[in-house]
Amino acid sequence: MSHIVFGAPITDQTLKAVARIEGKDVTTFTALDRSRYTMTTRGDEKKEKKADTYLEKLRFADNVNGVECLVFNAIGGHLVLDSYQNWGGSLGSGPYPLTIENGQFGAFFHGMFDGTKESSGAVCYTGIYDIRTSGVGEWVMAWKYTPGTKPPLRCRAEARQKALYREGTKGAEEAWKKLKKDLETGSNYKHHNDGIMCIVGHIGYVDKEGKELDDPTSDTVPRISASMYLYNNNPSS
Repeated sequence: MSHIVFGAPITDQTLKAVARIEGKDVTTFTALDRSRYTMTTRGDEKKEKKADTYLEKLRFADNVNGVECLVFNAIGGHLVLDSYQNWGGSLGSGPYPLTIENGQFGAFFHGMFDGTKESSGAVCYTGIYDIRTSGVGEWVMAWKYTPGTKPPLRCRAEARQKALYREGTKGAEEAWKKLKKDLETGSNYKHHNDGIMCIVGHIGYVDKEGKELDDPTSDTVPRISASMYLYNNNPSS
């Protein structure tokens, strides 16, 4: 179970090769170019399926109820794990992916260990969205799974250019507390666009055949996923 990221990184060399095949003479690309192309490759290399298989192995190895979590990086550069929260439950036998390259899926399983009655937590990943100014943004995915409640699974997703949740940021502790409260009392907030950065979260329930359903049944496993990408034109290169 050593692989926690799936898929080949998509770089300028990838886009150059595609341009040559299409007969285009293009040699320089922006982060937005890389992001837009990467969003078309989600189904390539069976990388999402490989991530699915990894999550299934984790879940069976840990043998507890919990949430399967997927992160798809399409920001045009790499994502780095900055911080995380465990409000209920904890990671299983697989770690959080520390670095997810552009075009890769990261995967982890968050379980209801030690008698906890929920799986609840969050991750904050950072990445450069503007190379010209070295602008570092943060992409945050939070979840709360409580079996027997309606809805049993909640999700919050945020994308920000300015630091709010990052380690060492003034007010970060209060921001995490507010996010936790919003997750518990508010509606799902699965799509956040700040004009340049964007994150789209998705809630689903996976059956024994690996098919994702919109509603839970007695034999489905909860899953949240988030696609992180660039939305608007920016000057990075």
